[in-house]
Amino acid sequence: MAPSEFEDITPHVVMDFVDGLPFAYQRSVLRVDPDRVEETLAEIEAIVQRPASTLKSMQLQPRPDKGSGFLELAGPAGLDARAVRETLLDQGLTAAVALDPVYFADEPDPTRQFGGLPAKEGHGTMRAGLLLVGLAPPPRSEAVPDAGRRPVVAVLDTPVREHPWLGDGEGDDPFWSDGRRVEEPWRPYIAVPEESSNGRLSHAGHGTFIAGLVRLLAPDARVLSVPVMHGNGVVEEEHVLHALGWLRDRVTQAVDDGRPELFVDVVNLSFGRYELEGRDLADTAQLREVLADLARRGVQVVTSAGNRPVETKVFPAAFDGLVSVGARDPDGTLAAYTSTGGWVTVQAPGTSLVSALPKFDQAEWPQRDDLDASGLPMPPDPNFQASLVGQWSGTSFAAAWVSASIAAKLLEQATLDSLADVSPEAAGARATSALEAVTGDLYRWVTSHADAE
Repeated sequence: MAPSEFEDITPHVVMDFVDGLPFAYQRSVLRVDPDRVEETLAEIEAIVQRPASTLKSMQLQPRPDKGSGFLELAGPAGLDARAVRETLLDQGLTAAVALDPVYFADEPDPTRQFGGLPAKEGHGTMRAGLLLVGLAPPPRSEAVPDAGRRPVVAVLDTPVREHPWLGDGEGDDPFWSDGRRVEEPWRPYIAVPEESSNGRLSHAGHGTFIAGLVRLLAPDARVLSVPVMHGNGVVEEEHVLHALGWLRDRVTQAVDDGRPELFVDVVNLSFGRYELEGRDLADTAQLREVLADLARRGVQVVTSAGNRPVETKVFPAAFDGLVSVGARDPDGTLAAYTSTGGWVTVQAPGTSLVSALPKFDQAEWPQRDDLDASGLPMPPDPNFQASLVGQWSGTSFAAAWVSASIAAKLLEQATLDSLADVSPEAAGARATSALEAVTGDLYRWVTSHADAE
């Protein structure tokens, strides 16, 4: 898809391609060396004040709420951070100035088909509604397990929505909870993205689909929904950092105050951005730090590796200490769309998975005799879910498969009240053991297909 098609993803984010890889950035934010902010602003001001400068009406102000090194661009309508950066460099700026990148799971490319499904260049392929009758998840125990509590999978994604499999997120022991409505809630200081009710946005239902996979694979676990993803797949870095910081504080409180009900066992991040050689400054440092803090507290972080078949690293998946997940097809072979490289930890089922999707408005299932303008049979609306389920593919869902499977293994391996011990040592040992069991299952799954051939 041409970059121009992404010009207005949100009012403050621009989509482009750099070196052939998708790259989204904040329209109004520049990043500079946090130790040289004043010197950089002085150099920029000197350039702006030159008689021939085209940036005289522009202003740059520090953004301490985002952290040192963030500069907010103000000026005429339509002023863009990339154009400003290029102009400053053309006019002799010597200071290092970068765009503020965001994570992105971009639109599917309908010209590329794998197994009948369009391949997405981001972290999930196009969903397709299924007309299924009688499909239901495994039963969920009404009582809290003997392990002492239910393992929790935090899903940083689009909002989880009400669904017959999942419930409405309310009650004494719900399958899922909205992080904005729990005790001591997450209070986002920027607008929390919502998705379209008609499902037309590419990632509407993404978080619900992931929650459905947890419900299928680990019915006695619990999902904590932390909405950070726009319905079009954009995930802003400051939003993610704020959410992860809240999770870190929650886990710390669980340990320090002896409140295991606040603990989070697994964090699922089904998004990322590609590493751009020579263009990444210290903008990943905060993300790396907060994820490392969670890992030190015994939380297992699971990330999707991306759906472009290249070895280029994806953040946060390529960070050390995390589980980065590529995708395999139902026959155990590597999916043609999945990212590869030594930084990918494991490959899990990711193609043609079936899970929950919310009910979208204005969705239709064509009748057999419905024809399009060319006289050909009209295909089903991909947003239609006659039974509120759908088929979707991508490393987003391979990551969710691993997250859910870890939660299931935590319960399978638990002893009486063992999950109530949320000390970093105990939680870390459980996470390691559960992950080893999941990777062992995946190895046996892949080799069983190979042996059958």
